[in-house]
Amino acid sequence: MKALRCCNSRKALSLPLRYEGAYRAPSSAFVIFGCLALLITTSITQFTIKQLSAYLISTLGSYFYGQVPFEISNLHMLSYLDLSYNYDPDTREKFLQLKNPSLKTLVLNLTRLEVLDFSCINISSEVPGLLSNFTSLRLLLLKDCELHGAFPTKNFHLPNLQVLILQFNENLSGHFLEFHDRSTLLELLLGHTGFFGRLPSSIDKLDSLKILDITGCNFSRAIPHSLGKLAKITELRLRKNNFIGPIPSSFQNLTQLTFLNLNRHKITGSIPPWLGNLTKIEFLDLSENKLEGPIPQSVYKLMNLDDLKLGFNNLSGFLEFDMFLNMKSLTHLHLSWNYFSLVFGKTNTNATRSKFKLLGLSFCNLIEFPNFIGYQNELEWLDLAGNKIYGQIPKWMLNTSVDTLMALIIRSNFLTGFN
Repeated sequence: MKALRCCNSRKALSLPLRYEGAYRAPSSAFVIFGCLALLITTSITQFTIKQLSAYLISTLGSYFYGQVPFEISNLHMLSYLDLSYNYDPDTREKFLQLKNPSLKTLVLNLTRLEVLDFSCINISSEVPGLLSNFTSLRLLLLKDCELHGAFPTKNFHLPNLQVLILQFNENLSGHFLEFHDRSTLLELLLGHTGFFGRLPSSIDKLDSLKILDITGCNFSRAIPHSLGKLAKITELRLRKNNFIGPIPSSFQNLTQLTFLNLNRHKITGSIPPWLGNLTKIEFLDLSENKLEGPIPQSVYKLMNLDDLKLGFNNLSGFLEFDMFLNMKSLTHLHLSWNYFSLVFGKTNTNATRSKFKLLGLSFCNLIEFPNFIGYQNELEWLDLAGNKIYGQIPKWMLNTSVDTLMALIIRSNFLTGFN
């Protein structure tokens, strides 16, 4: 163990120690590890808190067990408080809890906080509305804290807030009011919570936003056209809500998008040709909706696309599969459960261009095993179920991706054995 030392450049106390395993934190001494750290004792005043311009507390890279000590609430000058991810990644057991004091009591006087990260701490309380008075707060990270009750809407309007993460608090509810002022938010992550209602048309006030995640919430009605005005956004994670209507045409302006997930809604209409304008996109999931019509040719121009999911829709027409083979970045392709007919070229010149890892072609009206599959050597999951493939399974199918294939699904065809 090394003695405490003061780092003058950051005016914080540093204690470069490390323990293996979980450390139970007594109330009289709470040891925090990280690049900068602090030893907190009941005689905390001996460190002349008022003379320090900032404190930084971080448990990064260490594990602690027990109740978060009340003494932290005495650090009125604290600007950075990170006790996150003290948990077992295998069992998801949380090592730290915050019940006595409660979250509200602990932070009551920490009004200078700029960063508060309690991710994966068992808090089991409501989110206090008093956080709206923390005008210096930039990062509020409360992921998987077993929070409940209604999230105070006024906390959305903190003047310097850049990142708000509330994911995986299934009993935490909330909704959006209209946004009247421009926002500094860069990331808003609410996935797997009980947030509900509609996305307000004033969401375009969040014009600095780069990531929006409302996966697995209960939002409904049409996706607002104004969402397409967020020109800086790179990730839209809207999966598993109850949106209806077509994909807003304003989305064609989101040219910085790399990730778009609209899976599991009631989205209608056709796949818009302007999707080809989103040239930076790497992940596109439109599956499990009510989309119909053909896949537009512009989709084949998305050369950065790695993962494309269009399954479980009402798409129709003839689909030239060889066009997908020209998309060199494409590794995950899911086309299952539609009404189109796949057309394969007679040559194998493009067969090795795309290296698929996941390929879903079930219920796609196939009448034979596609030859290009024989040139794939990195497949992990191949689904050809529910087609109209007759006869014997060719030998080359058994040699396909022999070192990588974990799932081969060929049920509900008309197969008679092995060649």
